[in-house]
Amino acid sequence: MLKINPARPLDPIALTILQAVKRATQETNIATMIVGAIARDILLTHVYGLPV
Repeated sequence: MLKINPARPLDPIALTILQAVKRATQETNIATMIVGAIARDILLTHVYGLPV
């Protein structure tokens, strides 16, 4: 599994939203997938350290 580099943390607001979605989907046993620009930004910037 890929992990966010602690040197490049996620925006606190985005992190709060993603955590709330994770809690809600785990409680209801619904599978989720992050897509779109936020997924691109997380991978490029926060995992690999590349500019978007």
